[in-house]
Amino acid sequence: MTIAVLAWGSLIWEEDRGLKILDKNWKEDGRALPLEFARISGLSNLNKPCRITLVIKPNFPYLNTLWNLSNHDNMEDAMNNLAIVEGTTSENNIGFFNFSNSTYRINREEKLIAQELNSWRQSKNIDAVIWTDLGPNFSNVSKMHFTSENILEYCSKQFSDMDLKASQEYICRTHQQIKTRFRKDLERGFERIIKIHQK
Repeated sequence: MTIAVLAWGSLIWEEDRGLKILDKNWKEDGRALPLEFARISGLSNLNKPCRITLVIKPNFPYLNTLWNLSNHDNMEDAMNNLAIVEGTTSENNIGFFNFSNSTYRINREEKLIAQELNSWRQSKNIDAVIWTDLGPNFSNVSKMHFTSENILEYCSKQFSDMDLKASQEYICRTHQQIKTRFRKDLERGFERIIKIHQK
């Protein structure tokens, strides 16, 4: 069974996390998904800084993801590997589409994304695809409307210097083709905030 792994964030550049893939070079023609920096990650992990991260965000622009092939040839092993790498114990946080039997778990924009993935796989000669399907949480955590200005305001007040630098690094290291609606504002904003905090 040939299983593709879709990615758009730190899985691509954090090569030492243990994701079992065939090639260190990610392909840039992954299926388009609606992406934005809409999640505050690391809230439950005291050993890692909090940072703003990319997730599937309904009603935002669809952007081409990146993809690779899993070393695993069965769904359970491939999904377990991705879950361990992402530090999640909930199977619901790993999305999948098994084209061989038309089963899938898609947490957001189910019908649209299912159509996108089914169309995409026809030219890739793959049997299934998996991805990290964590959702946006910024508004729930911050109690603020989801705007780039509010992200910067919240992080400026609530994030430590380490958190700010981790967020800036994540945004800047995100692959250049992931040009989200908020990306430029956040890149400039975090640079400005960090300079202010350093004074």
